[in-house]
Amino acid sequence: MKKVFYLIGAFLMLAACSKNVITDQPASPDNLTEDATEFKVSLTISRADTFGGEPETRATVKKEWADGDVVFVFFQGVSAPKYLEMKYTGGEWVATFKNDLAVSALGTSGTMTAVFLPYGSCSTVSADARGNFKFDPMYQGVYLQTEQVAYTCNSGELSGKLTLAAPQLDEGGKYIHFDASGYDASHSYTLYQDYVSSVTFIGVASNGIVPLNVGTPGGAIPGYVDADKNILSFSGVLDASAVGKAVDYQFSINDAAASVLYTRDAGTKTLSSSKYIGIGNLSSTPWNAMGYVDLGVEVDGKPLYWATRNLGATAETGEGSWGNYYAWSETTGYPLTGTFKNYSSEHDFSTVPAYECYGDSYDIPKNYYYLPQYDPARATLGGLWRTPSPDEFQKLKDATAVSYDMGFGTLEHEYVDMGENLGWAKNNLGASSVNEYGNLYAWGETEPKDRYTESNYRGNPSVDPATALWGAPWRTPTAEELENVLDATDRFNYSLTWTNNYNGVSDFNGWVLSYQIDYSINVPDHQPSLIFPAAGEGNDGYYYDNGYHYYGNNDPKYRGSWGRYWTSTPYDDRHMIWMYAYNNVNLDLTNYPDYYGFSIRPVIDLGSVNAGVTLTGKNEYSGKSIFLPSAGYIDGNNPEEQGFGAYYWTCERYPSSSAVTDAMRASMSHYSSFNTGSAEFMRCGLPVRPVFTLDGAEIIKYEFPEIYNLEGLNDPSDYIAGGDPFND
Repeated sequence: MKKVFYLIGAFLMLAACSKNVITDQPASPDNLTEDATEFKVSLTISRADTFGGEPETRATVKKEWADGDVVFVFFQGVSAPKYLEMKYTGGEWVATFKNDLAVSALGTSGTMTAVFLPYGSCSTVSADARGNFKFDPMYQGVYLQTEQVAYTCNSGELSGKLTLAAPQLDEGGKYIHFDASGYDASHSYTLYQDYVSSVTFIGVASNGIVPLNVGTPGGAIPGYVDADKNILSFSGVLDASAVGKAVDYQFSINDAAASVLYTRDAGTKTLSSSKYIGIGNLSSTPWNAMGYVDLGVEVDGKPLYWATRNLGATAETGEGSWGNYYAWSETTGYPLTGTFKNYSSEHDFSTVPAYECYGDSYDIPKNYYYLPQYDPARATLGGLWRTPSPDEFQKLKDATAVSYDMGFGTLEHEYVDMGENLGWAKNNLGASSVNEYGNLYAWGETEPKDRYTESNYRGNPSVDPATALWGAPWRTPTAEELENVLDATDRFNYSLTWTNNYNGVSDFNGWVLSYQIDYSINVPDHQPSLIFPAAGEGNDGYYYDNGYHYYGNNDPKYRGSWGRYWTSTPYDDRHMIWMYAYNNVNLDLTNYPDYYGFSIRPVIDLGSVNAGVTLTGKNEYSGKSIFLPSAGYIDGNNPEEQGFGAYYWTCERYPSSSAVTDAMRASMSHYSSFNTGSAEFMRCGLPVRPVFTLDGAEIIKYEFPEIYNLEGLNDPSDYIAGGDPFND
């Protein structure tokens, strides 16, 4: 029986030759001659393989020999690396004796072995220490061969018949060839399929036998580009465990140059014979194309690649970045826009089988991790994609630098988050620090004045001074917002105290507002605070003995005692203000003429479709990052925290009866934080950020056997082309 040698580990991708040799129809036999050395070579070369023999299914089978095709011919008893090269050029075969092969070495008769490597014609032949013919580089791909066939060499003529067929297996597997289109010819590609192993051609043994080296199912299979035919080709062996059985074919094709993983779920199919199979155009459905990035996270010694966008998202940032929302272990997701699922419905999660999640070790029992068929990433994208584990999210956090983007870019002015999804400027409009009173403004004006009178009022009621001076997204708060932030008795532990020397600055008076807010277990004593200086006001003034006195920006009335702040809330033809005095902490919203000069405390709205967390790799990964948008979650049918919180499912479930599961969360509201291990109800809708790993580079371990048994070879008729199971 012919021996099949199995590789150990994972194979390094080979560089494909640039010569394209496969066409789409079997060749007819050709007699070939060459008398350049006064010696005649009369070898008949034909193909006996019937891959793709059915016109409706064949993809890349040769119609005819193409210029540059090479058939390598080795003669038993002739020492390596001497061989005969048959090269198809200009419609005929040209024979060349290589490495000083002499006619006299052929004798009058003997046996020969021939090999045709469609994408390996640029390989060089050398001899190993045992006299075997070794190819460099070794070749992974479809190839044709004939072993130990007879030849004669009489009267100056070499004669024989080379009938080339596909390599044959006796271990129950089947030789499979996959073709795809829609690729970039300048890139290299690698195929991964759980039931298909790589096949490696290492050379020809000195006795003329071609050992067939088969890798591990699911390992890397390099692709070969035929730019002339617009074909990307992969060859391997369908494992015996899948032959004749209905299995789910998940394909992954990695374009490492573009950092894109193409995946396809071909569905449950049954394959029984060797075939050429077209698996479609990578640039169109049913392939999924998802970008990925390596941020320096490893799992079981292999890089963990993170998708560049959420599952179901159409963009990496902005409104299209949120993607779909999933209940834990449910594979159908729903977008926030339109009609989405009511996530308050009960789901019997006890029916979800579970297992240990993706290679990490846990103290929690195995039955708290769902199986791949319950993984939304795998169900949607297919191939190698999956939902990360809690440990993998923790590794991501540890490996990256975390920055928070509130969705409005870099701000010139600092703000404080006081807990109502509003950012409050630290100082008044017109102040350069928190220790200054700032300017007084008439409503709708952007410059302070010495006099605030009706006659010199030039304000535009539609102009917000905060927006006009600081730019969007800054604005003047509403009356309700000012009232809420200064009346927090129902929301937080807070204090509102009067000071005469804020930050040690004498005669700088105002009310200091502080909250005690436990937003994060990592920062339990977070205490945001603001000062509202008693900057006074500018108004018409009054008559006195020597004339009329005006109160302007440089001579405000009640400075140090009163604070009056504009709001954007209209009142008839005026705007409401908030006012206080040092001996009166009661809030008093009232209205004064718009031409009066009051303080303005700008605010910004926290929460945006552009808000999220950027995770940037460190050291050699510093140029790589991913963005986790603050897509929030759905509780029942109520969207929550959109624009404020980034929450993501993992594949882990807590071992408790409360039906909760681990999630990664990043808080964009109140206090920016990033942590793992937080719990969410399993029925709630959360986004998913897919990940995948690849087998690492492997070292080929092979050896030419010393003894061969040629009995038990499969009948060549087994190698027939059938229907295309992936293009139904």
